[in-house]
This record gives sequence, structure tokens and C-alpha cells, in this order.
Amino acid sequence: MCNSGCSCCCFESTSTSSPSDEAPTPPPINSPIPQACTCSVIVHGLQVHDTGEASKGEWELTVNVNGQTKTWKKDGVVEKHYDTDLIFNVSNCAAPILLTVGGWELDPGGHSGGLFGWFEDNNDKLSGFSTQITAPDRDPSVLRAYQRRVSNETGDYTVYYEVVKTCETTRVLSKAAIQSAMKEYGASLKKHRKATLKAKTPEELTNAGLRKLLAHGWRVAGVTPDAFLLKGVAPVKSRVKAD
Repeated sequence: MCNSGCSCCCFESTSTSSPSDEAPTPPPINSPIPQACTCSVIVHGLQVHDTGEASKGEWELTVNVNGQTKTWKKDGVVEKHYDTDLIFNVSNCAAPILLTVGGWELDPGGHSGGLFGWFEDNNDKLSGFSTQITAPDRDPSVLRAYQRRVSNETGDYTVYYEVVKTCETTRVLSKAAIQSAMKEYGASLKKHRKATLKAKTPEELTNAGLRKLLAHGWRVAGVTPDAFLLKGVAPVKSRVKAD
């Protein structure tokens, strides 16, 4: 049996299992109550459309979010997609978020001169951009993803990024709802997998359901004879392109 020290999560899942493999979502006794929220800006990657070179290029992309700077550097850049996965944690979700992106196509000698020392700078500046973005108003079940394409004579690329706002929520889930959901899950197993659920008694069904909840990151913050007080962060269900 799960106690107040364990962690649990609702039946909502981001797994790649087919719908028939997942337990139904039991109805909460009360609506989720938002708690503390955290925000992050994630620059997932970029699509290079033109390196600006006859051959492969060497790129250094700099991303700044509210004063935090991170750099993605890649040698042998060609026209393809690259993952960057630069993550910036933002302390205040309510404040404006300023994202600035820019960089260089690096040449031998760089800023110090080198082979073409009569030039002030051998590196070629990539086009960049600055934009102010805001976090979603609510804990997102649909998350808006952004993209921005910039180009000049040095290179042409698109940056893909998003703002993630996650809020811990509290909900009460009855033992009867967990048992009902597990019975439906057992029926789905029998129909689609020709398998049976080992849990049979109400207590076994409750324990099996809580193990599923535990696997998805929620925790039990309190227990009554008939229900559990759960706290956790619901997963993002889908992403859509921002306007």
C-alpha cells in the first residue's frame, strides 16, 4: 500500500504505448489546484538551409535568455537539422522573457588575424534576432512551439524553441476511482493482448493503480480512508506551432 512518503502520478502518460495499452484516466473528485510554477526556455535545434560556404562550415551560435548565455558550436556544418537542446531556467514566469540569438561562421585566424591578417576580422557574422516571449498563462496541456528563420550572406537557418511552464497541481483521487480505472485497464488487456491483470481484490487494484501513478511522477501528499491527495506535474499532451 502506498503511504504518505511515496511519490505518485496521474494516469496521463507521455509514453509511446498504443492507447489500448494504457489505463483510462480516472475522474478527479475535485478540479486541479495550481501551485508553484517554474518556467524554462528550450532551444531544441536549428535547421541549416545554407552554410554560406562552398564546403562545410564551422558555426558558433550564441543564445542569451535574460542574461544567461549558452553556446552551440559545430564543425563540419552542412544543410541539415541539428539538435542543440539548450535549456534556460527562468526565475520569474510573470516577467518578460528576452531571447537573443546570433553567431559566427568561423574562419582560420578568427578575430586575431591569421592568414588574412589584413582584415579586421576573419569570422563572418551570422544573422540573428531578439524577441520578447511570455510563458503560457496556464500549466499547458497544449504547448506552443516557436520557430524563427534568419539569413544573410553568411548563412541561412531556422531556430526552433519553446517556453515551458510547469505548475505543480493538487488533486484528490478516490480509491474507488483507481479501482474502476484498473478494472477497465484489465478489460483492455484481455481484449487486445489476450492477457489478464494479476490484481483482483480492491486492495490489489488500488496498489496496482498507485504503482502506475508512481511511474509517471506524481506523489501522495496525504491519505484518507477513501482517497489520496496527489501532487505533481501533468505532462504536456501535445505541441502546436505558435502563430
